[in-house]
Amino acid sequence: MFQGKYVSTYQLERYEWCVPGQPIPCPRLTQATAHHPVIPRGYYAFKGMVVATLLDTYPCEPLFPRHMVQSGHPFLFRPKRMEVTAILEYWLWMAKAKTGNCVHGDPDNIAKAILDALFVDDRHVLPRCLGLSCGVGLPHVNIAVTLVGA
Repeated sequence: MFQGKYVSTYQLERYEWCVPGQPIPCPRLTQATAHHPVIPRGYYAFKGMVVATLLDTYPCEPLFPRHMVQSGHPFLFRPKRMEVTAILEYWLWMAKAKTGNCVHGDPDNIAKAILDALFVDDRHVLPRCLGLSCGVGLPHVNIAVTLVGA
């Protein structure tokens, strides 16, 4: 685990929450143009749910509402940072299709959807998937964001 100073004046160094429902991956550019002329609405709904459940889980974090108004994202860091700003850990519990096949999106594309929801600039955020279960009755994603200082 990284050690260091706080990135900002957030109240906590680590935020953990659970997002209910099937995670929707971020369509990659080649997918969006070749297979999906329009990005699926579920992608935007999933991103909205990631942010909404974070805000509901941490209603007393004063920076989240301020940053949402400023940038549309709950996590906002000093511009031109050159070091790691956060670590995103996530665990996936996925439903199967009615046919019984496992047809969920790639975990790295789901990470990109989570990153797009939470950060204005995610170039210095390190994502890692720590678990994947397929065929569960109640699909969901557990998310943990650890803020890292310089």
